[in-house]
Amino acid sequence: MKCIWRFFPVQLLLIHFRQNALLIFFWLVLWGIVSGSFGDSYGLFYLFLFPEYLNEVSGWSYGILGFSFGGFIMSFQISSYIIHARRFPFLATLGRPFLKYCINNALIPLGFTLYYLVKTSHFLRENEAQDWVDIIWWLMAFLAGTALFIGITLGYFFTFNKDLARLFGVDAESRKSRHAIRPVRIQLDPVLRRAKPLSFGTWRVQSYLRSPFRIALARPADHYQQEMLWQVFRQNHINGAVFEVIVFVSLLVLGWFREIPVFQIPAGACFLLLFTMLLMLASSVHFLLKHWSTLFFILVFVGLHFLSKNNALTIDSLAYGLNYTAPVRYHPDSIQAKLMREKPFRKDLANQRVILDNWRGKIRKSYRAWQKPKAVFVQCSGGGMKAAYWSFLCLQAADSLTGGKFMDHTVLLTGSSGGMIGSSFYRELYLRHGQGMEDSLTNPKYLDWLGSDLLNPVATTIALNDLLLRLQYFEWEGNIYPKDRGYAFEQSLSKNLKGYLDKRLIDYAALEASGVIPQLIFSPTILNDGRRLIIGTQPLSFFSLPIRQGADPYRPALDNVEFRSLFREQGADSLFFMSALRMNASFPYILPSVSLPSRPRMEISDAGLRDNYGGQTCLAYLFQLRQWFAKNTSGVILLRIHDSRSNAYDADFNPGLFDHLFSPVGGVVNNVTSVHLQEQEQMIMQAKAWYKGSLDVVDFRLADVLPDKISMSLHLTEREKRTMEEALKHPKVRENLSRLRNLLGN
Repeated sequence: MKCIWRFFPVQLLLIHFRQNALLIFFWLVLWGIVSGSFGDSYGLFYLFLFPEYLNEVSGWSYGILGFSFGGFIMSFQISSYIIHARRFPFLATLGRPFLKYCINNALIPLGFTLYYLVKTSHFLRENEAQDWVDIIWWLMAFLAGTALFIGITLGYFFTFNKDLARLFGVDAESRKSRHAIRPVRIQLDPVLRRAKPLSFGTWRVQSYLRSPFRIALARPADHYQQEMLWQVFRQNHINGAVFEVIVFVSLLVLGWFREIPVFQIPAGACFLLLFTMLLMLASSVHFLLKHWSTLFFILVFVGLHFLSKNNALTIDSLAYGLNYTAPVRYHPDSIQAKLMREKPFRKDLANQRVILDNWRGKIRKSYRAWQKPKAVFVQCSGGGMKAAYWSFLCLQAADSLTGGKFMDHTVLLTGSSGGMIGSSFYRELYLRHGQGMEDSLTNPKYLDWLGSDLLNPVATTIALNDLLLRLQYFEWEGNIYPKDRGYAFEQSLSKNLKGYLDKRLIDYAALEASGVIPQLIFSPTILNDGRRLIIGTQPLSFFSLPIRQGADPYRPALDNVEFRSLFREQGADSLFFMSALRMNASFPYILPSVSLPSRPRMEISDAGLRDNYGGQTCLAYLFQLRQWFAKNTSGVILLRIHDSRSNAYDADFNPGLFDHLFSPVGGVVNNVTSVHLQEQEQMIMQAKAWYKGSLDVVDFRLADVLPDKISMSLHLTEREKRTMEEALKHPKVRENLSRLRNLLGN
C-alpha cells in the first residue's frame, strides 16, 4: 500500500486535488460539457462530439479539434510542472525531466481521452447514424492531431530545456555517476543570487514511471544545492510564458480572420484554445501569488464588474439598420406621453380593419356569398432550432393537408425564439410560391436549409471575439456596428436560408397591408423594466393601452411598448428583419441582449422571458378587433405549435437539501414555460367569455409525441431531425391535423 501511495503518478493526482484544484476545475468543466452534464440544454456537447470545419464534419474537423486538445493537455502539463515540480526535487536529477513529469502526470488526460473516444463513438453511431469506418477514421484523426501537438511541444522543450547533465555535466541517472556524486558549487547570475531559495515541501516519492511501461526508483537529491535545482526548474517558466504568448496570438489571429472560411476552425477547438490560455494565466497567477491568488481573482472580478458598469469594457450588441446617433429618451413619463394617446390607437385599429378586409377579400372567392371564412392565429413557442424545425414541419403539414388553404386563412403569426424563425421562413416561402418564384412548399431542401448548424459559428465567435476583444466593425448606410456573436448568428442564418430573409421591416409592410401574407408580430422582452416590445411592419399602438371604455378614467400601467412609434426617428422601418428575429430569439448566454438607441439604453432579450407561446399577443390582438372577427368570420382558430407536455407534473420529484434551499425561487424559474402555458390556458378560458364568436384551440405538442428529449440548441442531429419528422405521423398529431382540416371546412 505504501508503494502505491508513494508512486509518483498517485502523488501528482493527490497534490492537484489538495493544493491546486484550479487545474482540475478546467478538466471538470470540459468533462461536464462532453458528458452533457453542463450546458446540455444548449447542446454544447455537439461542439466536441460533432465538430464542423468548412461546413462539414470530417477527418479535418476532428484532427483540428485533436490538435487543440493536445494544446490543452500540454498547457495542463506545463502549468502543473511550473507549480509542482519544485516539490519533487528528484526530477531535476533526471534526463529530460519535463518528459518524465508528463508521463507520470498523464492519468487525468488519459482518462478523459478514453472517455471522449467512447462517448463520441456512441454519439456518432446512435445520434448521427455514421458507419464504423467513418467513426474509426475520425477518431484516429483526433488522436493524430493530439499526438502532433504534443510531439511539437515536447520537441520544443527538448530543444530549450536543460537538465543537470546539460547545465553542469552531472548525470544522476547513469550508474557511474551515482557512486561519485558530491556537492557542486555553481556561480549564479545576479537575479538568481537575490532569488529566495525554494522550499520543496515534504512530498516523498519512492518510484516513478521512467517510460510509459517501465517503473524506476526515485533517487535522492539532497546532496545538490537548491540553487542548482532552481536553475533547472526556472527555465521552464520562461518556456511556459512563450507557450502562452503563442496561444494568445493564435486566438487573436483566428478571431481577426474568422470570416475567412479556412480560419473558421471548429468551435470546440476555439474553446479549447481559450481554456488553454485561461489555464496558463491562472496557473501563473497561482505560482506568483500562491495563497493570495484567490483574493487576486476576486478583486479582478469585482474590478471588471465596476468597469463594465461604467461602460469602460462594455461593447453593446446593436440592432442593424437603426441609427444610434440621436437616441430617444426612455423614461416612464416620456414613453407614457409619447405612446399612450387615444388618436393613434383609433387610427391604427382602423388600419387593421382595412388589412383584415383585404384578407377577407382575398379568400372570399373560395366561399359562397353567405359563407364566412375561419381566421387562424398561429402561435409558435421557443426552443432553439428544435422549435424552428418543428414549427416549419407543422406549418408545412397543415398547408399540405388543406390543399394549400391553411396559410390563406392565417391572419397572424407570433411567438418567441426558434419557433418564429421557422414560421418566418415558411411565410417567406409562401410569399415566393405565390409570386411564382418557388415551385413547391414541400421540397425537402427547405428542411435541409433550416436544419443546418448555427451553433458552431456562434460559439466560435464567443470564444474568439466576445470573450476577448471585439475589434471588428461593419458599416451600413453611414452607421457603424460591431461584429459579435449576434452578427455571426444573423450571417450564418442568412447563409443557411440562402438569403431569403435578408430584408428590412418595410419590405413586408405593403404585402401585409394588402393581405397577401399574414402579419407577423415580434414581442421581445425589455430587460430594463420587464415590458414587452411590440415589433411589426404595421402601426400597432393599440397594443400599448386598451381604448377607454366610455367615461371610465382608469388607465392600467403601460405594459407593451410599440417599436415603430418609439423609434420612428431612429429608422425603425429600416430595421433588418434578421435583427428583429434575433431580438425575439436572444437565447440567454448564447446570444447577447440587444441595445436599442435610447437614453438609457434599452436592453432587449428573448420573447420567451415574458410570453414563450405568443398567447398574450394573439389574445390582445383579438380583443382589440373582436367585433370585426365576430361579424366577418365563422370563428377563430388558435393554432399552438410548442414543446410542452399536456401534463408537466413530475411524479418522481424527490427534493434534497439543496432543492429545499432553492426551490422557492428555482422551482418557478425552472418551470417558467409551464407557468406561461398555465397563464395562457386561463386567458383562453376568459377569452371564450368575452369573445362572441367561435374560438377553437388546436395544439401540436412535440413533447407529447417524442420518445426522447431534444436539447434547446442551435444544432440538430440527424437523429433529432428524423425523430421530429416521424412525430408528424403520431396518432395525436394526425388527429389534430384532421381536426384543423375539418375546422377549415376541407
